[in-house]
Amino acid sequence: MTLNSFYQDLTVTGAVVGIDLDRPSFSVEARSGDVFEALVGSTTWYQMLSNLDQLGRDRVPEPAGEGSGDGVRDNLQRYIQVNRPVTVSGVIYEDDAKQRYEARAVYLFGSRPDAYVYEETHWWLSQLSLMADRWLDLLFDRQRSYAIDDFSRLYRTNLNITGQPLSEDQECAILSRLIYGLSSAYLLTGQNRYYLAAKAGVAYQRQAFRSLSHDGRHCFWAYGRRRDATGEHLIIPSQNGDDHDTIPLYEQIYALAGLAQYYRITLD
Repeated sequence: MTLNSFYQDLTVTGAVVGIDLDRPSFSVEARSGDVFEALVGSTTWYQMLSNLDQLGRDRVPEPAGEGSGDGVRDNLQRYIQVNRPVTVSGVIYEDDAKQRYEARAVYLFGSRPDAYVYEETHWWLSQLSLMADRWLDLLFDRQRSYAIDDFSRLYRTNLNITGQPLSEDQECAILSRLIYGLSSAYLLTGQNRYYLAAKAGVAYQRQAFRSLSHDGRHCFWAYGRRRDATGEHLIIPSQNGDDHDTIPLYEQIYALAGLAQYYRITLD
């Protein structure tokens, strides 16, 4: 390659507008109207869009007959059809006016050209259940029932990628959003585990973060709680950036979001 040459990663999403078995390649038209010819080879793989469960959903039928014996062209014929939506991830090479785009991965959205896996009934139920189970497993390990003390002892706002707490802080607004998610998961799946967790979370939020005015007419929600060597401390004003040491309205609204969604599933 000359000094005028370079390469870079390129991902394109669009509809297939042409197939060339001789090169072999296919062309994708993006929403911008630009058309990209993607060359395929022995290292190109085709993958069905996967849910969080990572289960294989490739149900694309084998082509009729025995095929040509050329795996590259057989896969191109099997997975690519004109008008089929795809996402292509590859490498584009340029040398002055010459350009070459090689497909490394081709992602399909359904086993049929006119189908999308995320439009099937189970897709979002599986997605939601896996997320809710992950939340609860990281926070409460193997428990399947929950009490207010579990949230007091184990709930943390910030977790690392392995689920371990990064700090001892408990933020009310984030807890409320967790309650919102658990209530929504119960609303859509009917799994009792999510209801029990949401119920315990609501009880803890009300017990740990609610602050009533002296005349009982107003309720304010504290920013959070922090545990250190001297004990546990209630933090009333916001600790976030521009709103530090104030009581911003958006945090009060977030605090109500989980309670409102919990009301939808219980009328309590």
